[in-house]
Amino acid sequence: MISKLMIELCRFSYSEDFEKCLLKKNIQNIFSKYNIIVNDIICIKNIHTSANIIKGIHFCIVVFKGTDDIFDMMADINFFPKRTPVGVVHRGFYNTFSKIYPILKKHLDCIENKIFLTGHSLGAALAALCSAHFKHKNPILVTFGSPRVGAKSFTDYVSEDILHIRWENTNDVVCCSPLIFKHFGEKRNISFGTFFNKNHGSKYYKNMIFTKCLDYYANENIINKNIFNVKNNILKP
Repeated sequence: MISKLMIELCRFSYSEDFEKCLLKKNIQNIFSKYNIIVNDIICIKNIHTSANIIKGIHFCIVVFKGTDDIFDMMADINFFPKRTPVGVVHRGFYNTFSKIYPILKKHLDCIENKIFLTGHSLGAALAALCSAHFKHKNPILVTFGSPRVGAKSFTDYVSEDILHIRWENTNDVVCCSPLIFKHFGEKRNISFGTFFNKNHGSKYYKNMIFTKCLDYYANENIINKNIFNVKNNILKP
């Protein structure tokens, strides 16, 4: 099931060394329980963030590291608008994405398999920007607790071409900001915590998605088939 896999990978992206973590038994179990075969892992690191490219026989997943601390994200990011080739977007998010974009482009330009992009919080914003820059490859975007990334020019640019599954906690203040920008994609409402407590962390999103959201999963089985090289379409609710 796509969303379950992606939130698990987002959780592991917060590890100090994602690449070493991938070699450990606990994260290997993530792939083995879905019968997914991984051929290669590429870690792109920057002082501000990181992106991890996971390659399989028929797919490529890019996991963007975000922040679990709502106050760090709100304090450290410059939200003023910036005009870009993909529309008017959040200046801070775009500047952060620009630091790793050249290396991402080098790796993703040559990929012919299906591309999945995912992230939590800041990572979700970076994944959304990545989807805009690689929309010609028709990526599938799955985000958790994403802030608003761009203005109407940006959402118009991506809305018709990008399949975006966007998980949002109704109590998560990050999802409501910045007010000058807009969301796009298929919104999946969940509710946990309060407006002031336990409303944004990736562990809370994971717990809710694994235990309370089975009604959302049926339409994801179409995505699962013929992409992950799984046995008996193991990615099911």
